[in-house]
Amino acid sequence: TQDLPMRDATATAAEAMFADAAAAGLPLRLTSAYRSFESQTRINAQLVQQLGQERADIASARPGHSEHQTGFAIDVGPLSGVCDLQACFGETAEGQWLVANAHRYGFMLRYPDGLTAITGYAYE
Repeated sequence: TQDLPMRDATATAAEAMFADAAAAGLPLRLTSAYRSFESQTRINAQLVQQLGQERADIASARPGHSEHQTGFAIDVGPLSGVCDLQACFGETAEGQWLVANAHRYGFMLRYPDGLTAITGYAYE
């Protein structure tokens, strides 16, 4: 994994998951991990400016409400960068491998497609 801060247990699990994905020929990269309150504030403010408050609220948690602030959440993408941080990542071989295997390492797809009304967040 890249040098992004996260809890030790999260880092250990992510390293094992990334090693197994690479061994399967599907190398992954860490795109985001722990975010401070200040970092989440900056990200959220940028999204509000770009999208407006209503759309920003389903794209990113407000400061103090982001799971990234716990150090347990990570965002993952393909090493190739194809569909990185986009919904189409779920259609790639890497994304499909994650859906099938992430639970083995203690991770889950937190915001599944089609469940925005329940989760409050867009598919990610």
